[in-house]
Amino acid sequence: EAFVGQYSVTASLLNCRYKPGALTESNVKFKIKNGSVVTCHGYYTNVGMSTWLLIEYDGQTGYVSKNYLGKQ
Repeated sequence: EAFVGQYSVTASLLNCRYKPGALTESNVKFKIKNGSVVTCHGYYTNVGMSTWLLIEYDGQTGYVSKNYLGKQ
């Protein structure tokens, strides 16, 4: 299943990462505030059962866990 489309951030502050699954602080590319709308271009499954989505926000791209996004 592809997750292409618009999503809203449900976390209070979501870390967008350089690569999927890497949970270290050095992998944080930028942060997105709660309620922000992001565009999803595809997905990666990584780190056990977590689904990581490739998103675009404010001209930047990165990876976030689908657990912190709600479908628009």
